[in-house]
Amino acid sequence: MVEVRSEGGSELPRPRHLNPLVVVTPSRSVAEWARAPIDMGTGSVFRVLVLGPDEIPRPASPDESPERILLAVRAHPDIEAATVAFEASKRLPRTRQGEYIDALAALLPERERKEILEMVASYQRLFPQSDWGKEIYGRGQAELLLRLLTRRFGELSSETVERVKAGDGDQLLVWADRVLDAETLEAVFAEPPAPAE
Repeated sequence: MVEVRSEGGSELPRPRHLNPLVVVTPSRSVAEWARAPIDMGTGSVFRVLVLGPDEIPRPASPDESPERILLAVRAHPDIEAATVAFEASKRLPRTRQGEYIDALAALLPERERKEILEMVASYQRLFPQSDWGKEIYGRGQAELLLRLLTRRFGELSSETVERVKAGDGDQLLVWADRVLDAETLEAVFAEPPAPAE
């Protein structure tokens, strides 16, 4: 993984315990930069193992190792690779699914992240586990509810927008369930009557 040569080009004895440096990057220019030999000043040259988009194949199937798929998404952060990773997440134990989706989302540019989180939202079994993932997921729920409310009832007041954005996941789901049947915007947000004692 690390090549060490003397000035004359002959290979030097390798140390007993070699700790290689590995660079994983989606950028060809960074990969090229990282591959440049590092002169150690003693007549030795140090080379880093570089895994860029040309060395890491695109994920071809969700049946591949989920970890290898995430590595491939790191090298190819686009929606096609991310979709394979999303499909692979469905094979994981439920306890790992949310963390896997969080890791996937962290590797993607904003547009692709949003598309994947929309897929996750439509696949009800997966919910982000990290605080960051929960925040992003909650924002997506709120944005969708605001869109539905605007479509159904017209332009919304700033108070209504703030109320929706401040709602937690469970409350947003209750309001979303009411959007289709409520005759007025007020009915969406109405508090249920207290149970009779």
